[in-house]
Amino acid sequence: MDDKITNDPKQRRDFMKKMVLGTAASLMPVYGLQAWNEMKESMGEKSFVPVMLTPYNKDKSVDYKGLESLTDHYLAAGARGLFANCLSSEMYDLSPEERLKVTETVVRRVNGRFPVVATGSFGKDAYEKATFSKKLADTGVDAVILITSHFAAPEDLDETMIRNLEAYLNQTHSLSLGTYECPSPYKRVLSLEVLDFLLGTGRLVYHKDTTEDIEHIRKKLRLSDGSDLGLYNAHPNLSPRL
Repeated sequence: MDDKITNDPKQRRDFMKKMVLGTAASLMPVYGLQAWNEMKESMGEKSFVPVMLTPYNKDKSVDYKGLESLTDHYLAAGARGLFANCLSSEMYDLSPEERLKVTETVVRRVNGRFPVVATGSFGKDAYEKATFSKKLADTGVDAVILITSHFAAPEDLDETMIRNLEAYLNQTHSLSLGTYECPSPYKRVLSLEVLDFLLGTGRLVYHKDTTEDIEHIRKKLRLSDGSDLGLYNAHPNLSPRL
């Protein structure tokens, strides 16, 4: 299976320029200094990047027509990027086939106008996670999001998480990736050590931060300055300054 998301630096820069500033659904983008300046030059007005919901029919099946309308609503309201198949999308209650179809529906509806990211780290081991991520990449998403707590148990050290990430990375080749400190199955904060490891791969373009810790966010920003990483603060009222 060919990877649909390449390791091309220009594509990653274009991805970041698409992900413009703003807030919505508790998702505020915060960038390193270089990316911040580039973004301000390329976009003249603030916009938002919402985490998406999944509409259902009365029989509890996914309402894909409703999802298309919801996507249109987000875009009409000024969204300049979408996070599909996330916790707000009921990702843990969707089947693997529904996760893919939900993501594909959003990607098709957006039609390349703005970036779409979606969670791909489902499976009991690195092979299953990589297999699903490749299928997700085939939907046309701009980046596959990894849930930080999917790669280590609560008691595991960073060394274990890095080993598990390495096993996954070796099977996903050039996929552009993001990370999300999702509170489920448990909240695992992305440490500076793990962040540094991921930055070293040249594949990390997105991080949704849920620490609500301004000093830790500043450290992440400094560590990632000059990289292609966009850091998104999940707290709507916390605005880090360099």
